[in-house]
Amino acid sequence: MFTATNGTYDEKEKRGFIRLRVTALSMALGAILFVIVSLGLIVGLPLPSVLIGKTATPIIKYLRWPLLAGCCIVFLAMLYRHGPSRREPKWRWVTPGAIVATILWLVGSALFSFYVTHFASYNVTYGSLAVVVILMIWFYLSAYSILLGAEINAQMERQTAKDTTDGKPSAD
Repeated sequence: MFTATNGTYDEKEKRGFIRLRVTALSMALGAILFVIVSLGLIVGLPLPSVLIGKTATPIIKYLRWPLLAGCCIVFLAMLYRHGPSRREPKWRWVTPGAIVATILWLVGSALFSFYVTHFASYNVTYGSLAVVVILMIWFYLSAYSILLGAEINAQMERQTAKDTTDGKPSAD
């Protein structure tokens, strides 16, 4: 992802070996934390509803999805801020792409899930490898949504820089 985000921002890798590895390790740890929190929201959050009662169950049931989307936006914003080899931008420059990428990822995942469930016959074509094929296609679609968010951020920054250097007022 670092190489891909460098490509969206038209940057060359300028970080040294140690700094790049530390950044990659911290992002990997952040991704692990994101997965743990996501699984906790999806699987673990409905469990307390048994203890709370029937009135809180619908609230908890629907509150977990916006929380999951919020966690995804935060993780993608961090990726967009620390991934490319450049000066770290302000948070306002990485948030729009993170929001668009999250919405696109959630909608795309739901549509792909619907397609796989109702129309595709991967099991007939691929047999026991169908799950691996479906997972790889989902990874592919997820990567494209993430890179589209990075491209949106990069284009917004370029346009604002162009407007500022042309003497026009900036978008701030």
